[in-house]
Amino acid sequence: MAEMWDVAAHVESNPEDHPQRWRLVKKLYAAHEYRLVIEHLNILKNDWTPKMNVCRYLGATYYRLGRYDDAIIELEDSIPKWPDEIGMREQLAYVLKAAKHYEKALDAWKEVLRLQPDHAIAKKAAERLDALILSGEDIHEAETKFDSVLDIQEDMPTPTPMPGMECIKCGAQNSEEMGNCWRCGTPIRRAQKIEQPIILDISEASFFIESKLLGRLGGVAALGLLLAALFMGIRLLLEYSDGNTAFTSLSQLYTYEFVPSRIAAGLTLLFFWPIVLRITVRILCTTSKPKVVHLYIGGTLLGALALVILLMPIPAPLLVPGSGILVLAALVVSVIAVQFRTGKALLVCGIHLLIMSVLGASAFWATEMYRHNAVLNPVSETNTLLGFAAESSENTQRLSSIITPIRDEIEWGSSGSAWLDAKIATTTITIHLEEKDPSLSFQIYEDKKLQFHEELGERRNHTFQYDISPASHYEFAVSGTENLSVQVLIQSLLPFDILK
Repeated sequence: MAEMWDVAAHVESNPEDHPQRWRLVKKLYAAHEYRLVIEHLNILKNDWTPKMNVCRYLGATYYRLGRYDDAIIELEDSIPKWPDEIGMREQLAYVLKAAKHYEKALDAWKEVLRLQPDHAIAKKAAERLDALILSGEDIHEAETKFDSVLDIQEDMPTPTPMPGMECIKCGAQNSEEMGNCWRCGTPIRRAQKIEQPIILDISEASFFIESKLLGRLGGVAALGLLLAALFMGIRLLLEYSDGNTAFTSLSQLYTYEFVPSRIAAGLTLLFFWPIVLRITVRILCTTSKPKVVHLYIGGTLLGALALVILLMPIPAPLLVPGSGILVLAALVVSVIAVQFRTGKALLVCGIHLLIMSVLGASAFWATEMYRHNAVLNPVSETNTLLGFAAESSENTQRLSSIITPIRDEIEWGSSGSAWLDAKIATTTITIHLEEKDPSLSFQIYEDKKLQFHEELGERRNHTFQYDISPASHYEFAVSGTENLSVQVLIQSLLPFDILK
């Protein structure tokens, strides 16, 4: 019963949601609220695409209220629209008999037999009516005999299956959506075994879920995502170190260098998403009034999902499918929680996604500006970053000279962005000695000036990190004992060329 009134409240707030009004009609009919059924059926009949079952329900409801003349008018007006519908003609025959129009009832049964000659119930009913009319017996006595013959005859053959379901007590043909027989009220056996589906018409319907179920599902999902985000955020902060690190790929740069900006963007999305969703719906809402709690739950769910995606330890290229998942989730929330039809739901989804994208990007770049201590152009920096990611990869080369003394020239380029250059300027230099020699040393010269000097000592493998100035000329040198084999390996995300 509570579910029925949930649907009623939804229909009151969304008067144009005809599929849900139709769903409410079936629930009210099963609860014997026939006067309310008629009110809603007349709205559907006038405003909705003509549907046969609406007319059948209207005729059945008039019948249950004893308004036989209204039922007859409804059915007689509907039959020309669906002339081959046997169940509707059978229904008319029962109503005519109840209204004591016996000759018309006989004609109605004959029409059923014309359409389906092997209809067993129609044969028996027509024979009985014909016999009783010809006998001239008292009408009340004839009616009693008519009912007893139809109700107690257990060996009557089953008619050929037709659309709908046959009542096991009175034999009346019912629509598949009816839970109880329209004529005698007996529960229909098939309707007791299966749950009637909700009608989902993409072009007209919203995808309705009861308030309690919607709130619980959304709340549990949002809570789960928030807990996952908390765990991943703590883990990222523990692994994060705000210092110069030599990154070997852009995925590492995203995973470790952008931690503060990712957290700032994610928290911004989490905080503002429910607010933006509610404002967007309020601006676009004209007739439909979705529950505010649904908007806040849906917005929190989307914000938590965005936060999880931003904090996940995934390679940067996987952000594209991650964003696709977020867009799909936003569309689902717009359709289910907001209760708009598909067209308007797409509009709501597109507008609030655009606003949230701007807010998230603003938080990310504001954090980067603070860390870089300079004003950045987010559009140009984003384009540069995407272009650099598409064209570049880890640049690993070995110096061409391998016998001491070594002095090779290297020309470093730029990513095209001072901000990005600062992120990836740290270069890893690995020196491998074929044999130990304490006299060997390694130097880096920038524009002929010595900038770095390290004694190699007794170890055979040495690794150094050095911050390169983009668009600069360098010399790497290994000096000491001559004619020793030494390999110098350079790893850098910045583009560079070893000059021969």
